[in-house]
Amino acid sequence: MNPFQRAREQAVALRRKLLDDRAGEAVHVSEFLTPDPIAAKLSLGVEYVPKGAAELSNGDAILRRKEDYIYVRKDIGVAEQAYLVAHELGHFILDESQEEVAIASLSSLTDAEGTPAVISVEAYGARERLELRANVFARELMLPREVARVLHDAGVGPRKAARDLGIHLEIVRQQMLDAVMLPNVVLAPEARTQHPPSLDQLLAIQAPERYVNVVAGPGSGKTSTLVHRIRYLIDEKAVDPSHILVLTFTNKAAFELVDRLRDANIHRASDVWAGTFHAFGLDFLRKYHQCFGLESDLKVADRLNAITILNQELPKVELTHYRRVQDPYDWLPDVVNSIKRLKEEMVSPEAYRLAIQGLPTAEPGRRECREDVASLYECYERALRERKMVDFVDLVAKPAKAIEQDRPQYSELADKFQHVLVDEYQDVTHAMVELISQLAKNAKSLWVVGDVRQAIHHWRGASVHSLTKFNERFEAQAGSGKIKTYPLAFNRRSSSEILELVKQAGKRHILETTSLKLENTTATSGPNGHPPTLVSCFPFVSMPDAIAAGIHELHSEGVPFGKQAVLNRWNYELGMVAAGLRRVGIPVLHIGELAQRPEVKTLLCLMQLMVERLPRALVGLMGDARLAVDFEDFQKLMELCEEDPLLQRGAWLDDLPEDLSPQSRSVLVTIARLLNGQWRRSNPWGFVCDLLLEHRFGYPPRADVSIEAHSLRIALWQFAYATRTGDGERKFPTLPRFLLRQQLRQRIGETYSERELPAEVAAIDAVRLLSIHGSKGLEFDSVHVNNVNTDDYGPKGRYWESPSEASRLVPPEVLRSSQETWNFEATVERNNLLYVALSRARKRLFMYQNGEDTRKGAPQLSPPSAPVRALSFNGTVTAPAGQAPIPRPPLTEPLPFDEFETFVRCPLQHWYRFELRLAGEQGVDIAIKARWAVMAALKALAQKPGSSPKEAFMAEWESRKLPSHTEDLQLWTHATAVFWDGLAIIKASAGAFVEPVTSINGLTIRLNWMLLNASAGRPALELIRFSGSDLTKAAQLLRPMLNDLQPVRARGVTIHSLLGAKKESFEPSGAIEKTAAFAAVQRFFAGNREPKVGRHCKRCAYMTFCPTRPSM
Repeated sequence: MNPFQRAREQAVALRRKLLDDRAGEAVHVSEFLTPDPIAAKLSLGVEYVPKGAAELSNGDAILRRKEDYIYVRKDIGVAEQAYLVAHELGHFILDESQEEVAIASLSSLTDAEGTPAVISVEAYGARERLELRANVFARELMLPREVARVLHDAGVGPRKAARDLGIHLEIVRQQMLDAVMLPNVVLAPEARTQHPPSLDQLLAIQAPERYVNVVAGPGSGKTSTLVHRIRYLIDEKAVDPSHILVLTFTNKAAFELVDRLRDANIHRASDVWAGTFHAFGLDFLRKYHQCFGLESDLKVADRLNAITILNQELPKVELTHYRRVQDPYDWLPDVVNSIKRLKEEMVSPEAYRLAIQGLPTAEPGRRECREDVASLYECYERALRERKMVDFVDLVAKPAKAIEQDRPQYSELADKFQHVLVDEYQDVTHAMVELISQLAKNAKSLWVVGDVRQAIHHWRGASVHSLTKFNERFEAQAGSGKIKTYPLAFNRRSSSEILELVKQAGKRHILETTSLKLENTTATSGPNGHPPTLVSCFPFVSMPDAIAAGIHELHSEGVPFGKQAVLNRWNYELGMVAAGLRRVGIPVLHIGELAQRPEVKTLLCLMQLMVERLPRALVGLMGDARLAVDFEDFQKLMELCEEDPLLQRGAWLDDLPEDLSPQSRSVLVTIARLLNGQWRRSNPWGFVCDLLLEHRFGYPPRADVSIEAHSLRIALWQFAYATRTGDGERKFPTLPRFLLRQQLRQRIGETYSERELPAEVAAIDAVRLLSIHGSKGLEFDSVHVNNVNTDDYGPKGRYWESPSEASRLVPPEVLRSSQETWNFEATVERNNLLYVALSRARKRLFMYQNGEDTRKGAPQLSPPSAPVRALSFNGTVTAPAGQAPIPRPPLTEPLPFDEFETFVRCPLQHWYRFELRLAGEQGVDIAIKARWAVMAALKALAQKPGSSPKEAFMAEWESRKLPSHTEDLQLWTHATAVFWDGLAIIKASAGAFVEPVTSINGLTIRLNWMLLNASAGRPALELIRFSGSDLTKAAQLLRPMLNDLQPVRARGVTIHSLLGAKKESFEPSGAIEKTAAFAAVQRFFAGNREPKVGRHCKRCAYMTFCPTRPSM
């Protein structure tokens, strides 16, 4: 049972004490959260005092334990007063060992004011965790979840319940959302057997050395050992609990640790500061905010904030490689990733600029590119200072650097802790190590626990050197104190058979070539008679069916679905695995990316109806029979809104046309009812809560307890709380702002797919699907590891993948490392991933590999030295049924090449854009508008060679209302430079302007404008494109079209790129029938409208519609 569930239970117990037999009824707060009943039942005084009274200590309410009194502002409403009283009662009940006062603020009632980053961090800080528990207690005391559920079943929505019960609407919404959307289960306390420490644990627990490194392999009782260490310090060494600091790497680890401390009944355990590195940094910067030029209510930028901030600042940066006419959301994410990496290694902009000067580079433009990163880094740091913001890395790096530079100023926190303990030490970054070093400098002990073979975060900045060089790092700091390593010798998780295979994977490991040999461990549970199973799949694509067979085998032996998990290396593949398992009847609990789920897309489309000029989002609703209008009526509405601006942005719902079909009218009346009272500036959280809880829209009834119904309700619950989080700018949340943020998340690849599931899902009997990273810290009775292969877990990695752009911008040499070391650590991570996956299993372990190519198997498993049951699975593959083709009207004009290129990229996107003519209403970045202006001006000059270049450019620039050179000199400079480069290509070609027509497989296509150069015998064509990133793809598509050009045949085409001065020449295709263009034409004529997933999805204007296809 987690601390929040415990808070709920204690709130219900207090409610019973206050209300006796009426505790299970809906009762007005004035009957039990006012002075008289509280004094009578609890002997605790409640007094209402004026705002700003001395008793309040600058808060809105305060609990003064020594006085046995709660003081509350008297100038606020009944609902707010009741909440503050309930919140302070939470502190009174939950924090009995706390002696100091507890001050409450009304901001915690309605806030999603904190930035998403702050909300994520502070949930796992010591102070904030107490406040969150008090919030949960207050909500449950005022309106228990069970009472909210009864109200909902009786047809009462949040607004009426809030009015009738005197409870703030926010409280009712949250309680009712939890009651309706989450499984209705009573969470039993987690069974934890409190074994006395074994000898190996005892040695680590009582370690007298000043610096202690505990090597804790999987299942070795790491957290238990850490908790016993804390007990030992408090009980045996008489250490004040408030002088103990416990730092964790992940929120999950922090949560479990706090839970364990509470369960262990350690005296004053709540005084131990336990939380994540970032939560500690948040506390530190809040306490000393003035020293850093920050506000006490800290604003923390997440990755999306960082990118948007840099985009806003681009006009102020002198760039030499990047051009302002490039889409910033194509390249800024890599720059921000690079800056983050530099900050994690505590490399300043100045140090980075100096380091790159001496680096050789063979890539053209790479040095200029890195110089731009240095300039952008400086700009980013300046922008954060101006906005009084910090980012995630600053939460760790700023305290570390500040303490090192001026320890006396920060000594109250820096020297407060006598004993520093660190969990999951193998995953810390360089900045974290520096912070640990500073906090441990004057401490009596630093005690870390970790396992180098479970270090799987190299990709985001962690280094195995945190453990491999532990002694070296702290040797000087230790002085006369000793440094010692303590290995834990027993595995309390896995059977002997599974542990033997785990050890095999740990020994066939690159670390075995170093001094870090695998420590031997023994399974305390002994053998269970079930060796791990390795399944070779024939054909490879039948692997989901093989996994299903393995799951069924275990289920038939009595292993519940809910005790089984499927682990996969890559998160993006989990959706395909889930679909394959569902297809054969396996109950699967996998929410996936929220924004891709149909029920969430429906809510997004309803938001769009209130925000966008035209009701194009009705197309996205046509996949839901309840909301599907006739296509002809949809076209009428589009035309009406196009003609009359007064009908736009949802206003048409108040004045429906008379000539609609009965079906469409009925549907639109339903939509109007759902959206009644909403407008474009509605709060997204309120918008979603009204739809779900007032209108009971979009989810199956609670009586439906199927896995699909549970998954749908949980997804909506997650999405609803996602809308409650504000943005980093702390602007008032509105639908347009939320949709824009959602669009930008899509662009930069930020997803909700890694959101943790609520604790209530533990009661659902369904197979869990997780990435290996997501499985860290978890264990399951039975584990199925999908697609075990050498590319993901072997020594060399995926040979077809090139290094990331961020690694090119920040080479290892800049980070005090080398390419050889970086490659070594990458191999360690790949080896570790398999080690971690195998070690999640307690009783049964199944692994699945490609049977068609045994060379692809993971080298750790073959040949086996541990007992392994080898099986073959011979499956059949049935192609999923595609959507029925839609007849295409005959073409009367040649198809423009751009349109055909869109069809090749995604037939469904082509249909939305060109056949349904749904114009995108996404905001267009100024860089894209500048690009359009440049290309249009070049076309005009190619058509009329004698025209004035300046006039042609200015005409296109001003028609798009772009800023003048005085308003944005850099944009102007970059655009004109690219324009003159294009004009030079036109002049050098001396070719005539043509828009040739070609035919391929019966389809006539009009190509983009080109220059026909006939100076060298047989004519040649030259084509100008803006970006050079897709020259090869464009060439592949164009080659088969050169064979039937009209009015002139050409010997070849040269494609020029305006960015990067690239060009590529090619000749016509030979075997046209074998080309992608030929096959695409066949699909075009066949009426194919299937969606095609790819990188283009990130910038698709129709993501909320996809894959809906309205009936024509």
